Amino acid sequence: MAEGLGQQDLDRVNKELDNLGKNIGIGLAISGAAAGIEMLVASTVESIARQPEAADSLNESMYAGIYACVGLAIGAITTILVL
Repeated sequence: MAEGLGQQDLDRVNKELDNLGKNIGIGLAISGAAAGIEMLVASTVESIARQPEAADSLNESMYAGIYACVGLAIGAITTILVL
């Protein structure tokens, strides 16, 4: 099946497949971080609705979790791009 392809064509296909894999990995990293942040914010809002006097403490914890999710996503994207 690959008899008509030259080495340059195979190199180009390999490069394109590598780019496709990186794009899929970046998409998964971003989607995972977004899902984590969504669950974190939803549970924080629910907790504040149950116990409004703890809102300040819960907000601080929520922001710490958001920063952790974003940091992990940035680390994953950096790793994907370096490989």
